[in-house]
Formats: sequence, structure tokens, C-alpha cells
Amino acid sequence: MLRLFWFLACLVTTQPVFAAELEPASLAELQIDPMAIARAEALVNGQVERQEIAGVTVCVLRKGRIAHLKAYGYRDAVSGIPARIDDIVRIYSMSKPIVSVAAMQLWEKGHFQLDDPIADYIPSFRHMKVLVTDKDGQGKPRHRFVPSRRQITVRDVFRHTTGIAYGGSLVEPVNRFYETNKLVYWYEGMSPPRCSLLDGMTRLGRVPLLHHPGEKFTYGLNVDILGRLIEICSGQKLSVYLQQHMFEPLQMVDTAFHVPDSKLARFGPVHDKKNGAFYRISAADTSPYRHPPQWESGGGGLVSTISDYANFCQAILDGGHLGTRQILKASTIALMFDNQLPKTESRRFGLGFGLVDHDFGSKPRTRRATAYRWGGYASTKFHIVPEEKLVMITMRQRIPGNSVCWDKLVPIIHSGLKPLAK
Repeated sequence: MLRLFWFLACLVTTQPVFAAELEPASLAELQIDPMAIARAEALVNGQVERQEIAGVTVCVLRKGRIAHLKAYGYRDAVSGIPARIDDIVRIYSMSKPIVSVAAMQLWEKGHFQLDDPIADYIPSFRHMKVLVTDKDGQGKPRHRFVPSRRQITVRDVFRHTTGIAYGGSLVEPVNRFYETNKLVYWYEGMSPPRCSLLDGMTRLGRVPLLHHPGEKFTYGLNVDILGRLIEICSGQKLSVYLQQHMFEPLQMVDTAFHVPDSKLARFGPVHDKKNGAFYRISAADTSPYRHPPQWESGGGGLVSTISDYANFCQAILDGGHLGTRQILKASTIALMFDNQLPKTESRRFGLGFGLVDHDFGSKPRTRRATAYRWGGYASTKFHIVPEEKLVMITMRQRIPGNSVCWDKLVPIIHSGLKPLAK
């Protein structure tokens, strides 16, 4: 009976909810070479046939219109359930740009300044220790902890220069502090700690930093700290604030920290491969995402759909608004797109977005522009290119994450973009 119910539930169809502004348009109107789209389709279909990927949903927006939107392969490769454009997926770290934008809404209202010490709002970060590794008298590595040279600022939290990492073997010997304070991810290493954000920030304040604040980029639980800052400044639970100030204005109807039973039929598993075959490492019907979490992870806890995320990206591209709905000022978006990292860093990162330059058009008349982007643990990717009026998103569910689709797809789409009139 349960299997029959599950099969019938999977037949339910739900139309994706794009903002009214995001309507399809011809490739000619959007100045995209149809051959580029044909090549992109051939690439993705080939990857599915060769089982390089289980499935993927691709969305390309240009000039605020849908150029290409299609699901390929399988939502569940084990059961053979086809992928659909309304599939609900775990976006993991693609939660970070959403929550960073939400935090900047409160910055606009004067709730905090970027160079405020984060301890002014979350006191547990007031007296942080820093891991220092040097050598003892016999030349052997020696680990010790010293007081941080300065306070962690809110800007550090946005740009991942706090010295706070994710727990794991790569951050020894600090990892034992994550484990002792129960700040490790569970259930296949994909679900956040089982405590509240309030309790979690107290625990995180006990973990030594990997370096002094501001020294360099270290990817970690920083946007989870932003989530708690949002709660403190707004007086609302993070999920409530996001629902009222981000998801409702942008018509992000399926974006949340959990998947209710009424939507479970559109929520697939995460795949991995063994002996050349895909298998499920996290099935939908047994997933922790079926229930609201204690720790609402601003850094990696959201699920979404490609249409929801397209609405978000288009609002960012258009300077903080989608139609008549304004979520940020254009000047704030520009600030978030400015590189915030020290010149010693090889990467560039703003306030919630990575910055990477790409070529557009075909040789010999290519042009260069900056994409504002990020990705998620389960192989989801997006970027926004204001100069080209382009949004590109791919949604997959594969762990360990890889870019086998994205890295080949991006240059194909980019090569087919004709110059826009100035």
C-alpha cells in the first residue's frame, strides 16, 4: 500500500512558479545562437546516456526572459523516475547568497555596520583563541592557542575571513573542538548540528580559529552565524524572516528548511556511484529534510527549485528588485559584488558571492565579464553576469559534488551569447 501511495504521489504535477516577469522568449530576441543551445543539449543528453550524471535541470535566463529551461535524465536514477523542472532539491551552500542578501536588508535598515564586532550581537565570540603552529626545540610541529589580534567583524563573517571552518579531518587539531561541542554534520555528513542556533553559537565560540580574523579566506560556518545575526536584529526566527522578506516577495514558493509531506513527491534522493552504477545515499522518504530542523542553517540548510532560484537570481541581476517587489537597493547589490578579500588572496569574494571572470562570444571576437556565483555540496551551481544580462543555473543531486556538467556547459552557453546593444 505504501509503495502504491508513493507511485501515485509521484504522478502529481505541479507547475513551476516563475515570477510573472520571467516569461519565455525566442533565442533571436535574446540574442543567443540556437546552435549553442543545441550543443548544450547534446552535451547533457550524452552525459546522461553515459551515466556521467544521473540527471540535471538547466535554466538559462537572458534579458529577464527564459531562454532555456529543461530537465534531463532522472530525479531518481534507481527507480527510473524522470527529472522535472519542479523538482525540489537540496541546495546546500547555495543557501549562502540568499541568507547574505537577507542580512544586508537589515544592514540597509541600520541594524548593524559591516565593521562592527560580531561579539556586539553574539557575545560568545568576544574572546576567541587562534591556532598557531610552529616548531619546538627539536623541529617538530607544535600547536598552541593565542588570543586573536582583533575582534571578528560582521564583514569577516560575510566574506569568510573569521578563521572559522567546518569541522573535519582537514582542520586538525581544531577538529576535536567541533566534535566535543557537537558541531559536526550528521546523517551522511549532510545535515546540520542538532541544536538551536542560539545554543550553536555558544558552542562555536569555544572553537579556536584557524587564523587571525581578516587574514585569509577560510570556508566554514560563517553564514550560519549570519543566520543568527538575522534572528537577533529582526526578533524573528530565521525561517520566518526569510519567508516574509525573501521568499514571499520573490515568489519562492518551495524554498524552505524542510519538505512538507504535501511536496514530498517532488523531492528526490541524493546519488553517488559505486561499481559504475548510481545508488541513493539519502532517500527522500527517510530524509531529515522531512522535518523542520533545530539548527536552521543559513550556510547550507535550504531546499529549493530551479524556478525559485531563478527568481532570486533575476532580482539580484536587476539591482535588487523583481517587477515591483524590491528586496535590496541597487547600491547594496553593487557593494555585495565588490571583492572584499585581501590582495594576498588568489580568489575574489564579495559579501556572499564568489567573483570569477569568463569569456563570452566566439573567437576571435570574445569579450570578458565577471560572473557572481556559488555552488552547493550536491552539485548545484549558479552564476549571474550583469554585463551579459545572464543568469545560468543547474540543479543536480550528486555527492561528492562535482562540476562535470557545469564546467562543460558554461563555455558552450557563453559562446552563443551575442553582444547586447549598449
